[in-house]
Amino acid sequence: MDRLVIRGRNMWETETEYKALQKETVAHPWLRFFARMLDLNLTLVLWKAFSALLLHYNSSNVFLGSLYDSYIAFFLLLMMEPLLLSTWGTTPGKKLFGLVIRDTSGNKLTYKKALARTWGVFGAGYGYNIPIYSLVRLYQSYKQCSIAEPLSWEEDTSYSIKNTKYYRRIIYANIFLLLIGIAYIIGLQAVMPIHRGELTSAQYAENCNTYMKFIGYGTFMKLDDTGNWVDKNPNLLTYSELPPHKIIVKDGKVIGIELEVEIKDGDLVSSYQNQQWIAIMGFVAAQREMNCFRISASDLVKAVQKPFENYTEYEAGIRVKNEIEYTDYSMSEGLLFPTGENPYFHMRFTLERMD
Repeated sequence: MDRLVIRGRNMWETETEYKALQKETVAHPWLRFFARMLDLNLTLVLWKAFSALLLHYNSSNVFLGSLYDSYIAFFLLLMMEPLLLSTWGTTPGKKLFGLVIRDTSGNKLTYKKALARTWGVFGAGYGYNIPIYSLVRLYQSYKQCSIAEPLSWEEDTSYSIKNTKYYRRIIYANIFLLLIGIAYIIGLQAVMPIHRGELTSAQYAENCNTYMKFIGYGTFMKLDDTGNWVDKNPNLLTYSELPPHKIIVKDGKVIGIELEVEIKDGDLVSSYQNQQWIAIMGFVAAQREMNCFRISASDLVKAVQKPFENYTEYEAGIRVKNEIEYTDYSMSEGLLFPTGENPYFHMRFTLERMD
C-alpha cells in the first residue's frame, strides 16, 4: 500500500499520486526564466513609455533608478499576469515557449490562485527583488527546477511544456531585439519638445527646461520666459557664467535665438555645446517637420561636437550658425587654455528662421 504524504496545504495524497503530480512541472529553468524575463521586459517597456513620454521622468537621473523601475515592472506584472492566467491561460512569454499552467483538474487558474502564484514568484523566486538576496533565491529556484522539483508557488497547479523546438528561441531573440529598439525609440522621443510649431517665448523656455530636466542638466536652474537663467536654489549654486538665451520675437512668435559669450580676462573657456544643443532642442526640434529620427540623424549633431569651430547648417527652415573668434588660447581636451598675454574669446551662436 502506498504511504500517505503531504503536498500543499491540507492536501493528503498517496506517494504514487504525489510523484505523478511532481511530473507536472517543467524542468527547464532557463526557458522558464527567459519566459518571465520577456513578460517583465514587456511591462518595463510599458512603464518606460508612460514615464518618459507622459511624465517626462528619466530614471537614470535618480539614485537607484533602475531598481525603482524594476519594482514598477513587477508591480505591473502582479496586476496583469493573474488576469492573463485566469482568462487567457498563459502570458506572452509562456505562450512563446509553449508553457502551460493549469490547476490539478486541468482548468485555468482562478484569479485568486493566479495572484497567489505570481506573488509567490516575486517573493520566493525573486526574493522580493532585494539586491543580492534575489540572486540567492533565483539560484535556489534554479536548483529545484533543474531536478523537476515543484517550487513553493506551484502548489495545486500543473506546469507543462508543449515542446522545446529552437524556432521558439529564435522568435524570442527577435522579440527581445524589437523591445530594445522600442526602448531606444522611446528614449529619442522623450527628449523631443513638448511644444511644437510656432512658439511663444514661454513655450520656448518650457521646451528647454523640460529637456534639461529629462537629461539631468537642469537640477538647480531653469530658463525664464525672457531667456535668462534663474536659480531654483540660490543658496547652493549660481549660474552667472551661462549665456542668456536672447529670444527674438515677431508678432508674438519666436523667430530666432541668440547666445553670445565674450571673455577678455583670460579665463579658462569651457565648451558651450550643451547650451547650443539646448537651444536647438528648444527651437529647431520643435518645428512641425522635425521628428526624433530626423533630429538625431541631423548634421547638427556632428556640428555641435565642434564648439570652437565656425559652422553654418540648415535644418527645418532654420539657419544654425556658430561664429567663433579667439586669440592667445590653445585647445586641449575640449577646453581653451590661455597661453598668451592678451587672451580673448568670443562666441556668437544663432538660430534664425529663414522663411
